[in-house]
Amino acid sequence: MSQDLSEHYAEKFKRVQQKLDNLRNTASDNLVHDNKETAFVERMKFQVMANLVLTIRNLHISYEMKSPIKLGHPFSFGFTLHYLELTTATGIKSNKQIKEEKLLIYRLNEMNSMSIYWNADCKSRLDMPVKDVLRSSSKIWP
Repeated sequence: MSQDLSEHYAEKFKRVQQKLDNLRNTASDNLVHDNKETAFVERMKFQVMANLVLTIRNLHISYEMKSPIKLGHPFSFGFTLHYLELTTATGIKSNKQIKEEKLLIYRLNEMNSMSIYWNADCKSRLDMPVKDVLRSSSKIWP
């Protein structure tokens, strides 16, 4: 009886060991596959960064509310940005595409002025002629 029991456990141990080996092989195959995907994602991020150019000169986003019901008077808030530049290029500051073998990326980040405002009691520009709106906006920019 004990010999049958020991044979049973020996066979069971072999089956469990085989299943563990299969799981380890599958895990290592998945790891190799994950490494390939990670390398692909890294190359894609590199290409995006190699070609990234963002230049904004004058940006003014404003929200105006004219309703006297909510606050009793018009108000506005907004965001202004004058010149933002983000550029990636090679070390020689050219706009050529970088080859994958190069590890050095040159970045230039620049921002001149930015402001966020909230005007709680203002004259609404919604009914103003376009010329007057442009004239009042040009006072913001030099």
